[in-house]
This record gives sequence, C-alpha cells and structure tokens, in this order.
Amino acid sequence: MSGIVGISSNMRSGIVGEAPNNTPAFKATLSATSGAMSGWTKITCDTEAWDTDDAYASGTFTVPGGHGGKYVFYGSAYFNQTTVSRAMLSFYVGATRVYTTGVYDQAGSVHGYPTVNIYTVLPVDAGVAVEFYAYSATASMTVYGDSGLQNQPASFGGFKLNGV
Repeated sequence: MSGIVGISSNMRSGIVGEAPNNTPAFKATLSATSGAMSGWTKITCDTEAWDTDDAYASGTFTVPGGHGGKYVFYGSAYFNQTTVSRAMLSFYVGATRVYTTGVYDQAGSVHGYPTVNIYTVLPVDAGVAVEFYAYSATASMTVYGDSGLQNQPASFGGFKLNGV
C-alpha cells in the first residue's frame, strides 16, 4: 500500500483524489499555572504548538474569512488541588457558552487532582471567536500550566472538518 499516502477514494464511485486538508488548525498549551479562578474563567493557553492560518492569539481562535464550517475542538485541564468541587470545561463561541463537560460525583467533589477533557464538533461561521474556559466551585482553584510540557499542562486546539 505504499505510495498512496494523502490519497482518498470515493468508495461508491471509485473516484480517487486528494484527501481533504483539515485546516485551519491550531493547538496551544498553558505555560504557567493560571491565576485563581472565579466563576467561569478563560484559560489563555499561550504557547502555540501550531497555528496553520495565524488565527489563534491571546487564547482565542478566530475562524478566518472563507473558512466557516464544522470544527473539532478539544481541550484538557488539570485542576490543581486535592479536592475539587464541580470541575468543568467549556467552549465559548462568540462569547456564548455552547458546550460544557465536567467531572463530579453526587456530593459535588472529586478527590485527587482531576484532569478534565473536552471535545466536540461545532459549526462556526467565519469571523467568529472560540475560547476555552474552566470552572470550579472550589475557592482559589487554579489550572496547571508547564512550559516544559512535563506534567499535563492545560491545552486547547481545533481543526476544520473539510469535505464534511
């Protein structure tokens, strides 16, 4: 099967062509532990791993002109205390919280420095901003960051689902 990397085929028609290019795409990590959170707090992942279209800046991904469509967004945050109440992550699209996930038990607290992961597919128009937020009901909660990428720093990324 060598020699067909980057090639896709339409199984119904047998047409062979180039695989869709899933850009714009970006990923960034948090270089230092966040300040204490108060309510929903923007996590400004400040170290870019990649940004194919220069569309990510200051913790915000803005869909470039002509690139509206369906996007996969993902994020991860390590909550920096042994007991965490209502650890949650969310994506905000155009300043509105649109997708939230979290980890908590019925008593409301999770023990042992929880990591929460979030991922979803969202339709986003060109020019609209997408941001990554965290929440905890625990006072003075922080989210872990690490410029050396040693210990699960918070991260935020996404890419366009072209051809969908």
